[in-house]
Amino acid sequence: ITRRRFLPNLQKMRVLENGGVKTKRVCTGCLLAGIVQKS
Repeated sequence: ITRRRFLPNLQKMRVLENGGVKTKRVCTGCLLAGIVQKS
């Protein structure tokens, strides 16, 4: 039996980054924690 792997729940979305909008793969935890700003 292999060990379980817990992978991040990544979503492709538009993110505000240093004054511009970029499309990035962001984990849902980062959105809830406010680490990244959704555009």
